[in-house]
Amino acid sequence: MHFPHTATIQTLGAPVNGKRTFSGSTTTPCFLQPLDTQYAQSVGISYTKAFQCYVPLIANITEGMRMTIDGITYGVSGERPHNYGKLMHRRLILEKQ
Repeated sequence: MHFPHTATIQTLGAPVNGKRTFSGSTTTPCFLQPLDTQYAQSVGISYTKAFQCYVPLIANITEGMRMTIDGITYGVSGERPHNYGKLMHRRLILEKQ
C-alpha cells in the first residue's frame, strides 16, 4: 500500500492539575481520504468531518489519540488492523477537529 502523506501522532497525557493534554509526537506515513456518507452516519460522525486513514500495520495508534495531517488535526475515533499479506495496514476512522 502506498502512503503519500505524513501524520504527526500525539497521545493524551496523564492529568496535571486536573487537566489532560496531548503530549509527545511521532510521525508515520499515511493515506487519508474522506469517509463515505453512509459509513460516517453509522459511526456517528458528520460527513464533512469523517475521514479514513491507512497507516502501516506497525504504527502504534489507538482510539483517543490525535493526528495532524497536512496541517489539519483529527481525533482517532476507531482503528482496526488489516493483515492481508503484502497489503498489511491499519485502518483508522478520524474526525476532523
